[in-house]
Amino acid sequence: MVKKHNLISIIIGSIAVVFSIGVGMHFNVIKLPVTNVVTSQWGQELDSYEGTMSAVSNVFVGKVVKQVGTRARFEEPETQFEVEVLYNIKGDLQGKAIVSQSGGYKNGVLYRTSDDITVATDKPVKEQDNGLMKEGETYLFVTRYSEMGNWYSIYTHSKGTKLLSRDGNLNAGALKKLYEKDERFISLKEAYEKVKTMNADVKSENVANEDR
Repeated sequence: MVKKHNLISIIIGSIAVVFSIGVGMHFNVIKLPVTNVVTSQWGQELDSYEGTMSAVSNVFVGKVVKQVGTRARFEEPETQFEVEVLYNIKGDLQGKAIVSQSGGYKNGVLYRTSDDITVATDKPVKEQDNGLMKEGETYLFVTRYSEMGNWYSIYTHSKGTKLLSRDGNLNAGALKKLYEKDERFISLKEAYEKVKTMNADVKSENVANEDR
């Protein structure tokens, strides 16, 4: 038979454990496996690299410096990272920029959007549904600028953001050799040149029509 004071100690200890778990989950100290993965959808115009480049505002190569915040968007978390900009395909970013990745920890549970981005594992459901970006990783970022948050949201589609390297020790020169040979980097760069040419032709045609 359990003595009364021992029973009280057990109850108090159990309450303390439950309380600690709750606090840990609330402040994201305790990380649980992925339990919610949302499948993203994209339109037919993004099936081509030209469509992708027309739909986004900034495309660049960047190295993740650190995580700087989280926010709720449509009741799902987003996580913001400070990124060092290494090369611009579209846009003219300099220095560091804030990039917002769909997904994050909410009450200790990792929520991720199925966005075809292979990143460092965080107990993934499947390869393309891996966890959040990590410090030192280098990515080809395909983004849209958010004036409200003054950051660049990763555009989630099949021809979007891509992990280039997990090696945080690679310098700018080594990374340049790496991304200049990357197939998606080359495809997006060539597509942007085509988009600029097409836009220039349309603008020129409009001006000609106005002169008639």
